[in-house]
Amino acid sequence: MIFQKARGQVSAIDALVGITLFAGLFLVYLSAASKLQPTGGPSAGEAFIRAESIAFELTESGGSPANWSSSNYAKIGLIGTQRLVLLESKMLQLANAPYAGAAESLGAGEYNLRVRLLNTTGSLYSSSGTALQFGSDPANATGVIAPVRRIATFNGTTAMLEVTLWK
Repeated sequence: MIFQKARGQVSAIDALVGITLFAGLFLVYLSAASKLQPTGGPSAGEAFIRAESIAFELTESGGSPANWSSSNYAKIGLIGTQRLVLLESKMLQLANAPYAGAAESLGAGEYNLRVRLLNTTGSLYSSSGTALQFGSDPANATGVIAPVRRIATFNGTTAMLEVTLWK
């Protein structure tokens, strides 16, 4: 007599191993997903959305008027005619703009704002001895910190525009 294994049947051990693997992977997923969510309460999500909006406007708009300066602007943008190609002259104007008016124009609202132009290694760009950044360092922030980076082109190289909002 030849014994054949029944087809289509699952043993209790197979089911137990499958359920254990599924539960383990599901717990790993939940752990990883919770680390990807902004932290700091309900205002954290708002801060990230606002930071993304500011980064989008800076890299997709030339501003208004088109030849705005640090003392004459209605809307601030960092591009010329090509999207995601940042102009050094506009970045310098932003770096020299008075904080309160420029932060309001960018839509920072009740948050503190910092905008920096970084190379691919994370170092800050500078031009004519001026660091290409606007605002101050959030090192002493006590509330939510929302950093957003957008990839762009600056002087023919890949750069990162970093917008950080904090309270």
